[in-house]
Amino acid sequence: MKTTDEQEKDIKSVAKKAKDDLVSQFNEIIDGAERLLKETTHEADEKTQELRERLATKIHDIRGTLDDHVQPICKKGKEAIKATDDYVKSHPWASVGIAAAAAVVVAQLLRRR
Repeated sequence: MKTTDEQEKDIKSVAKKAKDDLVSQFNEIIDGAERLLKETTHEADEKTQELRERLATKIHDIRGTLDDHVQPICKKGKEAIKATDDYVKSHPWASVGIAAAAAVVVAQLLRRR
């Protein structure tokens, strides 16, 4: 059985990977939009230029707010991990009971299939 510290490290690792994957996918979308902007620089059409400017502004805004949104989510996740850890440490038997009840519910759900 893993210790609480090992479980916390596992949860942090999974949360970090999920965050990194999300940020990576989001950056790929933004990079694609930036490539589109660069590829259409030769377009002289007024409407195209207006769309390019709006897209450039949106990309700049999104890149700026991405970190602003990711950081609070990570902070709240860490707080939830800490609160859970504190609860388990201060109420070990209640935690065992909750885990056992959850196991019974899952077993019942799996048995019905």
